[in-house]
Amino acid sequence: MNKKGDLTAEELLGLILIIIVLGLVGALIFQGFQGGENKSKETFLRVLNDAETLEPGAKGSSLLFLDAETALVYFEPEADNVTVDADVTLTPRDLQVVFKKPTTCDNTKGCVCLFQENTYEDTGGSIGDLQGTVTSTKSSCREIERNLVMNNCAVGVAEGVDSYTCHNGFVIERLVIDKARDEVKVINTDAHYVAPSRIALQLQREGNAVTVSVQ
Repeated sequence: MNKKGDLTAEELLGLILIIIVLGLVGALIFQGFQGGENKSKETFLRVLNDAETLEPGAKGSSLLFLDAETALVYFEPEADNVTVDADVTLTPRDLQVVFKKPTTCDNTKGCVCLFQENTYEDTGGSIGDLQGTVTSTKSSCREIERNLVMNNCAVGVAEGVDSYTCHNGFVIERLVIDKARDEVKVINTDAHYVAPSRIALQLQREGNAVTVSVQ
């Protein structure tokens, strides 16, 4: 006979099953968060390998996965940062977003970085300047021998913006510029492109240059 408050074998088994199920759910949620980061880095490295191994005159394709607030940034040799000029639709002033080059890059070579965790700052400085700066606190960078070119760095669906123009390299981003815009308090409208999480890229090599475009 069980004392009052003691669990029966069936109740104990049920409790154990509940604990196991909750543990599995927690593990799956954690794996989902980790999976996005790992998939971004895995496809980032694959894009670089595809660009580096492409034969002269050849075309190829590659798939890039970007988690939210993640960006692939190509810094030209000698460039300290990459800037993106966003032509904002509903305001007379445009927005500039600066991506600072991580210190792990060799400044004399082209460098490609995956920005995964970032800080954002309003760096307008003077009246009329609308500028936000993105600094990565968690990035993966690799120097690349090829010169990468992207003629149109606007990727995705426009929200309150007419175009992006990239300088000193290019950026393929997902919701990073939107987050930087939040720090520029005088802009009360959307001014970014919303890129999908999976981006199909077209690669074409001419000489030592590889042109990157969105399929």
